[in-house]
Amino acid sequence: MSGHRLSRPKTTNRFSFRPPLFPCCLGAAAFSAAALWKAAAPEQLPLPAPAEYALYTAAGVFLALAVWAAIACVRRASPLRAVSRAACRHPLLARLYDDADLRIRWTGYGSLAFSGILALSRLAAGWQLASRWLTVLAGYSLALCATWGLVLRGSRAAARLDDPDARLRAGWKTYRLCGALLVLLALTLLGVAVLIVREDNGFVYDGFRIFAVAFYDFYSLISSVVFLIRFHRRRSPDLLALRQIRFAASLVSMLSLQTAMLAAFGTDTPLPLRRLMNLATGSAVCLLLALTGLFMVLRARRQLLPPP
Repeated sequence: MSGHRLSRPKTTNRFSFRPPLFPCCLGAAAFSAAALWKAAAPEQLPLPAPAEYALYTAAGVFLALAVWAAIACVRRASPLRAVSRAACRHPLLARLYDDADLRIRWTGYGSLAFSGILALSRLAAGWQLASRWLTVLAGYSLALCATWGLVLRGSRAAARLDDPDARLRAGWKTYRLCGALLVLLALTLLGVAVLIVREDNGFVYDGFRIFAVAFYDFYSLISSVVFLIRFHRRRSPDLLALRQIRFAASLVSMLSLQTAMLAAFGTDTPLPLRRLMNLATGSAVCLLLALTGLFMVLRARRQLLPPP
């Protein structure tokens, strides 16, 4: 009889079910949106009682599955590693993931496209409706679009230079141009602020959109300030100029957000108080833009002076 013992296969009773992440998130978003719509406006989505209970149950189940799948995904691999592995499979995504300067420029091109579409749509609506308010907004959007375009052109020209000193000098020239354009942008914004104060105009967002806009505006402002504080000496001046434009746009968004908040939640606020609040915020934004542009011009001029 042999002294060896036959080893039995080890069996585990561990429950290893993992719900798929994307279908669960998609189902949670769809059923949760339908449940919120049913709760907020029941007359627009009439359902019998069994279907209503089934809708709420499906929303709860898919939310639980989505959380379960997200926790399992995070425990299995770090989200940053997963993003890095997914990005490395595509050459363009790999470049965007590894090159922060390239990401800043591509973000600038996206902002340029968005500003151009917004300017043309406001210009067409202002001409069709004979609205002075939309025409002035279109003028501001065109000025912002021109600022993005000129600074991106200068940044691209500076990046093509092989000589580091020539590239740095071209970057400071682009930085100076951006400062001058921000001063002109502040003057353009002054017309928008005057119309807001005199005619009590403003932006209006329906339903829950105002909360999404508020979240995005605060995120843009905070991220722009954090970038300018952390990397103001570690990036080339032309890329800092692109970030300065984003900071300026986020400041203007705060002014539009205030008018939207007053329109949504300040209907009982007296008109003189609303005008005073809009006057204070509009004046502060215009002054800060003008001072930021002037500081950029002076700083670039000091950097471009020949050494003594």
